[in-house]
Amino acid sequence: MKKLILIVAVFLFPGLAYAQSEKPWFLDENTTYLWPTNASNYLSATFGETRSRHFHAAIDIGTWGIEGYEVYASRSGYLFRASVSAVGYGNAVYLMHDDGSYTLYAHLMDFAPSIRSIVDSLRFKDYSFEFDEVLIEHEVRFNRGEVIGWSGSTGVGPPHLHVEVRSPTNVVYNPLLVGFSVPDRIPPTFRSLSVEPLAKESSVNNSKEIFTTNATVRNGVFHFGEINTTGPVGLGVNVFDRADGRPNVYAVYELEMSVNGEQYFHSRIDSFSFDHTHQMFLDRVFPILFETRRGFQRLFVRDGNQLPFYTTNDSRGILNLEPGRHTVDIHARDIFGNTSRARAILNVSEPDPIEQKKAFWGDNSNSKPTTDFPDNWIWHQNWVYIPESESPVRIQNEGSFFLQEKHQKEGAATVDLTHAFPLLITTDSHHLRLQRIYPNRKTRLFTEDQRFSVQFQENSVYDTLSVSIGWKANEDSDTLPEFWVLPNIDPIFRPAQIRFMLDEELRATPGLGIYFPLPNRDRWVLASNSRQKEYSLEAEITHFSRFRIKQDTIPPDLSNPQIYQRRDGKWFASVSVTDNLSGVDFKSALFIINDVRGIAEYDPEKDLIIYHHPNFEPKQENTIYFSISDAMGNESRKEITLPHP
Repeated sequence: MKKLILIVAVFLFPGLAYAQSEKPWFLDENTTYLWPTNASNYLSATFGETRSRHFHAAIDIGTWGIEGYEVYASRSGYLFRASVSAVGYGNAVYLMHDDGSYTLYAHLMDFAPSIRSIVDSLRFKDYSFEFDEVLIEHEVRFNRGEVIGWSGSTGVGPPHLHVEVRSPTNVVYNPLLVGFSVPDRIPPTFRSLSVEPLAKESSVNNSKEIFTTNATVRNGVFHFGEINTTGPVGLGVNVFDRADGRPNVYAVYELEMSVNGEQYFHSRIDSFSFDHTHQMFLDRVFPILFETRRGFQRLFVRDGNQLPFYTTNDSRGILNLEPGRHTVDIHARDIFGNTSRARAILNVSEPDPIEQKKAFWGDNSNSKPTTDFPDNWIWHQNWVYIPESESPVRIQNEGSFFLQEKHQKEGAATVDLTHAFPLLITTDSHHLRLQRIYPNRKTRLFTEDQRFSVQFQENSVYDTLSVSIGWKANEDSDTLPEFWVLPNIDPIFRPAQIRFMLDEELRATPGLGIYFPLPNRDRWVLASNSRQKEYSLEAEITHFSRFRIKQDTIPPDLSNPQIYQRRDGKWFASVSVTDNLSGVDFKSALFIINDVRGIAEYDPEKDLIIYHHPNFEPKQENTIYFSISDAMGNESRKEITLPHP
């Protein structure tokens, strides 16, 4: 019943007037949480912020760039689970409280001795670095305020403490709802507004591209100016919050949009399920996020978005407005009630009927396939805008003998992609075969020569869209091809499998892998589970991109071996490990000192392999043996002698 009361309270206040947040439904009114560290009382990040592939599920507490502060049990409870990883949470402790709820403490430098002894006893069975197990049967209990570990930077740096609050059903809740608090009298700040054309007849300032504009401030109100639109559009905002005396920027708690005084959209981030956290890509404007890493929060609900944050009008917040001048007001509020307002003016006009007729059907039987993908075309799930060129545009349902119109027309064209498929779009220089991909069905795409294929699983995509695949010989090499799965409109929800059939010469070439480029960086990264089989190269992909086959025959570089004592008195050894291309396979590491094997732990932030053994104490002379491979199996070995530091 408490949960129902909370949801009603969220949506009844007008204009984001402050409403006191209630505790999550599973907590007693008398339940309180202790601030979980002596490091500081400030937040470095808040709940619901944009991360690489998910929402941030916690608050982060700053530790001044230093490791080793005490971390306390915020409430009494049993050790439920512990994990150790090179990425993600790093060293993490899960406590289960008496009401069945949980708190999670992550990125720890080390565990309390009672936890460390259990974790190491299990890891030393096979010397495995990574560990994640439920440990409730060990009946280790911590009282409120007892030390459970020390803050660190494991998993993801820099040093900080990540704290989550989870319900008995493993749903994460904003920790600021349970009594954690910081001084905050600063309202949110609007940076920018985005406007997305959502239909083939839509435009923003006479363009089909996503439009962005920065805010100016007048009389305490953020202004985005006047914007000309046609057809349905969706707005998004890049907005952040701050707390008193802190430089960090945070996510806002609530957003509301009204048009001419009528509420269209409201969102409030109290909680979410881990089943839905990847839908951040639907909540954010993905093309901007992918290219610039700037998080614009949409003020409308995309198809397929199942997040529990929103209440909207019948149009789900999409602005399909009558011609005329419309005032859009946007409010942003932090969890402590500080509110800001922004305004934009939309001048809406009817779509140009002439432009709408430029997409047509024609005879493309004499066209030739291209080796270049048209990167300057503007893609949407249901349409593509082809800029004006000297080449006429012709469209045909593949294999169809019935052509709706057999004529050609030059100029820009907006092509409806919802026709029967496969669909061919042809200009004098481009020949694209597009196939419709649906969230609820498996689909396999092949190039015409059957050499390259992509297998989409059920629910691989968030929304129905059209996909083109192809390949060509790499201009930099006669033997290593490149290929594409495009356009890059949304990420892929569940990994798709790509396969490239190798010719006879490539089958005998060692060290081949499938790589993709990082946006705006001159760096290629090995695709997940890239593997070379007898006749093919295969990999899993989580986004649409260009891909390239590259060869890696160079083993990792080992340098700077050292023995050192941590600030808590424990001894460790480390070796710097870097790799030129495919990346370090930390699971292959072997680390032996004075004939005693330890656990080889990997710190990807510092490019270190660290020797961990609870009984390690260096001698006057120490013989160190170390070996490691990269992802292609190229191995490096080193044996040295180091004196006592």
